[in-house]
Amino acid sequence: MVAASGPLELSWRTTSSGMLAIAVFNSAGEFVATVWNDRVSSFTVYGTTWDLTNFKGERVSSNVYLVKVVGPGIS
Repeated sequence: MVAASGPLELSWRTTSSGMLAIAVFNSAGEFVATVWNDRVSSFTVYGTTWDLTNFKGERVSSNVYLVKVVGPGIS
């Protein structure tokens, strides 16, 4: 996943239904933003976009960012 200057588009599909959360952290492990926190149904394709802003709405600096996904069927 690379988002040089524009938004980062994410898409996924799970094998189980339930709550799914996707959060972004910087290279120091600090929380940056939540990009998804909602219920998902199995075998349905979902998508969201991270607009490269933090939880305060401020544009993030150039860095390495990690995406953490917690949800049904994901270990």
